[in-house]
Amino acid sequence: MAVLQHRADFARETERPFSPRSFIALFTACGGGYCLTPGGQLWLGVLQTGSERADRTMAAQIMRVLTPENIESIREYLLSGDSAGPLQGAWNEGKARYDRAVQEFDAKAAEDPACDALDQLCDVLTDTEDSLFRMNAPSMQAVLWKLDRLQEEADGSSINPGQIKQVSDDIRRLFGEA
Repeated sequence: MAVLQHRADFARETERPFSPRSFIALFTACGGGYCLTPGGQLWLGVLQTGSERADRTMAAQIMRVLTPENIESIREYLLSGDSAGPLQGAWNEGKARYDRAVQEFDAKAAEDPACDALDQLCDVLTDTEDSLFRMNAPSMQAVLWKLDRLQEEADGSSINPGQIKQVSDDIRRLFGEA
């Protein structure tokens, strides 16, 4: 039944002007996935788990009909701040809350390093950071942010910061940033 619905959606979408938002919704519903590399390249793929074989076949078919213009349109859509999709939007909001919490904590610590309010600000900072770690990363930049934070936190613990740094360096190298 899902395959028939996907086919109907695909047929309807190919009759209209191309919409990156509609493409992503249909593609991911069929088991497709995407990411933007730190360098801004768009990667599309068909996930081999979490969907029916017929859905994955439909995702592969949908991907094959993309033109270079469609791919550029999707890339631009994902890079745009307000329309990058719900996952990116949620990440951006969480990251903004985290950045504000860091600024508030740093400002209060500079003002009065021994004040009681620092404990409360530390709790807020930790909670916002934890929510980002629990969130699915919408991009490689988000994955690298998580690894960089883990590397900072690993100093003095049983986690070896060098191991985390190596993973971060590997990702950067594989995406052409090293």
